[in-house]
Formats: sequence, C-alpha cells, structure tokens
Amino acid sequence: MFAKKDLIYTIYKEKSFSKAAEALYISQPSLSAMVKKVEAKIGEPIFDRSTNPIQLTETGKKYMACCENIKKTEEAFLNYLNDTHELKTGSLSLGSNHLFMAHVLPKLIQIFVNRYPLITLNLIDSHSHDLEKKLLEGDLDLIIDNKELSSDMYEKFFLGTEFLLLAVPRKLEVNDRLKPYQLTYEDIQHNKHIHNEQILPTPLSCFADLPFVLMHEGNDTRTRADNIFLRQAVKPKILFELNQLATVYNLISIGLGISFISDTLIKRSPAMQDQLYFYQIDDPDTKRNVFFHSKKNRYVTKAMEEFIKISKEYSPLSSSAE
Repeated sequence: MFAKKDLIYTIYKEKSFSKAAEALYISQPSLSAMVKKVEAKIGEPIFDRSTNPIQLTETGKKYMACCENIKKTEEAFLNYLNDTHELKTGSLSLGSNHLFMAHVLPKLIQIFVNRYPLITLNLIDSHSHDLEKKLLEGDLDLIIDNKELSSDMYEKFFLGTEFLLLAVPRKLEVNDRLKPYQLTYEDIQHNKHIHNEQILPTPLSCFADLPFVLMHEGNDTRTRADNIFLRQAVKPKILFELNQLATVYNLISIGLGISFISDTLIKRSPAMQDQLYFYQIDDPDTKRNVFFHSKKNRYVTKAMEEFIKISKEYSPLSSSAE
C-alpha cells in the first residue's frame, strides 16, 4: 500500500500528474496506472482529479499524513545509523576476569571513553565460566580472557601474550644457589624474560620441596601449572588454593609459599618488587595468548570494532605473535 508512496508524494507536491511524471522520468500513463493500483487496494481515490490543480481527497490527506510519518521515521533511522557509525550513540558491554579488569582494561577504557563519550559502556567483572555464559546469552558483546574459547561458537581477536613465571620469596635459601637464573621486578619491566637467551630457564625440580600456593582447579593458570608439574615430574606440596591470582601474589610476597604468576600482574605490582625473585620454567604452558571473544555470527558493531582497534594499539601486553 505504501510501496509507491514516493511516487504519490511527488504528485502531491507537483499538484499535477504530468509534472510529476516529468520529475520522475516516467510516462504519465504509467504513473496514472500505478496510482490507480494503490487506490484500488485502499478502496478509495487518493486524488480528486476533477479539480485543477488536483487536490487530495479526505482519504488522500490521511494517506499523505501516513507517508510523511513514514518518511520522518525513515529519516530518523538513517540519522541513527549515521550516529552509530560515527559512534555518537550506542552501547558496549565488556566482560573480564578480575586481573584484566584491574590491570589491563582501565587504560583502554579511558582512551575509548575519551574518544567516544556518548557510547554507554557496561562492565562486568567475573570468572571465565560466568563470562562465557553471559557472552553466549548475548548479555556481553566482548570478553577478554587468557582462556581460549571454542572456535565453533566464538570469534577471537588477538590482543597480546602473557608469560607465567615462578615467583619465589627472596628470603628463601633456594635463591642463593640459583643466582644465574634469577629475574627481578626491573627485569620483568624491561621484558628480559622474553626471548632473552642470557636468562636461563630453571629446572622446576629445584623447587620441588617448597610449598606452592595455587589457584583452584578449573582456572587456566592452575591447569597450566598442573601440566608443568606433570611434564617436569614434580609433585607439588600445595599449601593453599585460592580464586584470585592477586591474592596468591600477596601471600607469596610475604613468604607464604611460591607460585606461578603472570607477568601482567608482576609488572603492575611495584610494591612487591623487593620481596620476590622470578624464574623462567622451560615449558610451553608458561606462554599464553590473550583474546577478545565475541559470539560467532553475531554482528560486530562499530563500537566493538573501535574498542578492539584501540586495544591492539595500546595493549599493555606483549605483542608476540599467536
């Protein structure tokens, strides 16, 4: 009924079939035939053809009012799309674990908010299982995690790489015989633990008699630690199992055991710098990639694209290849 509204609107504005046909570059008989088809669907004439210039009938006036409302709605939607593409409106929902929310995302969020202050940003801080559930259900647009999700269900966007190091309290005697292997906080800050042949990896067996503070089972850091223990033939003495890596780090910094800690956390914990030494363990599980994940086949909005772009440009993580 409104498919030919633009043609009919042109007739209304020109007040003449012949002038409208000329403006539309079609023949007058063709234009008249199209209008009659619309009028037949309505069951009433739109134009009073007995007047000169032609006038709208009462039904025609109502039809034209509807056409103008449709036109305004279309224009409003086009303006919305333009604003969305220019990020003048819209929202973005991000999810992350506690570590990345505290130490990786703040800088990226600040840059994004400064550039696009009109975008509503929603943040969720939770554990990996809950984040994946919210992503699958559509409650989150993006999550950042060092646990790689199923490629059958999620798209991934590489953000960076982090490395696990064995953190050992300086007061422990084991450090005295491992000086060639030691790394300090300053070394980590300068990335001397990455692709540096002068820093030797340490056999995990050197620490086999020391108590470990580990994450709970199911956590990616714990899974990697268990894999390392298995490959290095070390059966760890587990003192505590915890949910947050930051809590693990705080405990070992006061001498309560040793643990695997990510360089992401080490670099952002200067208060611990004089309490610990760090050691590289030669194992593939000490290196892990960090990704943004989105739900597969879900439309990637301009806001999502821009946040990922900013994150890649300003990521505080190592830019090692996947």
